[in-house]
Amino acid sequence: MAEKKLTQKELFTEAIEVATQANRPDLVKFFEERIAVLDKKTANRKPTKAQEATTAFREAIVEALTTAGKGVTIAELKVMVEGLEDATPQKMTGLLNPLVKDGTVTRTVDKKVAFFAIA
Repeated sequence: MAEKKLTQKELFTEAIEVATQANRPDLVKFFEERIAVLDKKTANRKPTKAQEATTAFREAIVEALTTAGKGVTIAELKVMVEGLEDATPQKMTGLLNPLVKDGTVTRTVDKKVAFFAIA
């Protein structure tokens, strides 16, 4: 398996450590400025339309699960949320997994069928 490629910020952070050990405050200052430029670029980045749609769908899923009050399957959930009627099970799983991961939604399996409910 290939190694994870380091980001510029990670590289500059490592360079700061090396420059600090080499007692080179001029290099430390330079790398800190580079990191500040990178942070400024990422702060101004707006979410894409797809990311905005995903966020809206996740909010709708949470609302639907709250209304349901019990565990529902992906197929039932697709019907409950407007705009997801034609979504594939893979897309639904992609929308639900982050919610499960952050603890907003719980996932239980009964007889090989996954049920999702509000935590």
